[in-house]
Amino acid sequence: MGALHDAKAKSLTDLAKGDVKEQALARWLDARGFREADWAIMRAAPVFEPRPGATFLKPDDIAQPELGLRLAEAIDLETRLVSPETTLEARSMFITQRPGTLWGEIQRSASMFKGFTATLTTLYAQEMALQARARGGNALANLAGMAAEAVILLTIGGAVTMQLREMVKGNDPKPMDDAKFWGAALAQGGGLGIAGDFFYAAQARNGATAPVAAYGPGGQLISDIWGLTGGNALEIAAGLADGEDLGEAVAGARPGRDAARFVGNYNALSSLWWSRATFSRLVTDNLQRALDPEAEEAFQRRARRMEKETGQGQWWPQGSNAPDRAPDLANMGGQSD
Repeated sequence: MGALHDAKAKSLTDLAKGDVKEQALARWLDARGFREADWAIMRAAPVFEPRPGATFLKPDDIAQPELGLRLAEAIDLETRLVSPETTLEARSMFITQRPGTLWGEIQRSASMFKGFTATLTTLYAQEMALQARARGGNALANLAGMAAEAVILLTIGGAVTMQLREMVKGNDPKPMDDAKFWGAALAQGGGLGIAGDFFYAAQARNGATAPVAAYGPGGQLISDIWGLTGGNALEIAAGLADGEDLGEAVAGARPGRDAARFVGNYNALSSLWWSRATFSRLVTDNLQRALDPEAEEAFQRRARRMEKETGQGQWWPQGSNAPDRAPDLANMGGQSD
């Protein structure tokens, strides 16, 4: 609103011929359907000055209420682009039932993972379409160019996020000379982080399978609790039915491994970047070692699987109480022969 007040002295035509900021404001007004006659009414509004030197053009002060509402809507959209929050349009894609009902709560849980993605997609698609039209010329060509720029930048951002996330977990960065990596980076950068890891394995990054992850954190919590309790009980019962003694049946179900994983997944220190590797290695891994007789073999299998699937080593190996070395940044250039 301050920028609108600062531009009141000029017409839209003059703004379009001004400096970079004025041209951007003229494009913004044009993209949202404001014409010269509208701008003349808007800039005739009285100055709002809550304190000396702080001057604004308030939508409420515009003589025509409908025009003021249009300007307020445009400002609100711009605010949501800068600080996204789930819009009604995005919520309507996933939530159709009332809160408090079974399906209503399932839909709300699922939308916790998908709502942000849907919000960004709808908001920026609208913004690019408006800006493409405001640039003049071929609107479709403008839109395609803007979309390509966005995809490139989002993919680079996704690649950086993925590599930082791996190092926080105690792993080396992933090799970047692989189409799978850039496909995952594209998904990650677009807000589809949970889908990005499906390029590497059938398990989601949080340990949940795709159907469970689709129901959001609520579905994952229920699945983990069931696996820790009812799932292990059924495995033990199946072992006893096959003629195993109780000790063998319990060992086969591996409840200790599930308990350690549960503690690691549902602890605040395991989700903070500065404490995740330390907590995982010093607490979760040692807890698994104490509860799971096959912990060492499980640590080694995971390291071999990661080396085979993604070409990564571990700068802080699972099961170790201290790092072995610094992260191998050279691994980003590709796997060595």
